[in-house]
Amino acid sequence: MSSTIAIHYRLLRAEKAPTSGAPPLLQEVDSAADLELQRQIQDADTNKRVTSVGTVAAQNSLLHEHVKSVPFELPILGYQIELDQAGISMWDRDLKYWIRIAHGGAIYFAVGKNGDLGRLFLAVWTEGAKPATDLADEATA
Repeated sequence: MSSTIAIHYRLLRAEKAPTSGAPPLLQEVDSAADLELQRQIQDADTNKRVTSVGTVAAQNSLLHEHVKSVPFELPILGYQIELDQAGISMWDRDLKYWIRIAHGGAIYFAVGKNGDLGRLFLAVWTEGAKPATDLADEATA
């Protein structure tokens, strides 16, 4: 018998464009338009659960397949989610960079439209996802 685990969605915005290949500084969205986009993305997934598996790689793969199967009515408010191009990290709002995790699943997607590219990212992770123990060594771009 397989068990399932809850998943979460959060829309993040870049404060400014990255420099020298560094990832952008991200914050949670706060404008009315971005919050509405986040709500519509979250509401599109009526299940918000995925099968729980043992390894991070397998969990990320299942998480990615689940998100790709959500019946998003794209574009949402003119925005596309780059569903085929998932990154495999979690944004740490305290440390201010993407970290790899040691338990659970965590992926992200670019979200954009003409005239607004590189500003928004959709973070998706499993309940209880835990970062790797040595965060400095696990930072990703």
